[in-house]
Amino acid sequence: MKSDPESIFYRILEKLVLAQDKRPQLFQLVVCTEKYSELGWILYERLILFDAVNRERVRLGKPTVTLVDIQKQEAKAEGDDYTRDLAKGCLELVLS
Repeated sequence: MKSDPESIFYRILEKLVLAQDKRPQLFQLVVCTEKYSELGWILYERLILFDAVNRERVRLGKPTVTLVDIQKQEAKAEGDDYTRDLAKGCLELVLS
């Protein structure tokens, strides 16, 4: 498996796009705590990216990141390029 940034980016992007394909099936609201709920597809995509980023980091001999780190990248991604922006942000997490 290649470890260059472009290869890692496309592996993350592919996983994200596949996860996004499941959005219609995961549109229900998930109660996380008494005061906090989130749409199921958001939680699913976050977990997929959490797993993808940490698998890449472990392969590179780096410590894992947290779900909060993934959420920060979600907050930075926006607009028509949301998917690519989020994948790029996750690549930054892998390489940092």
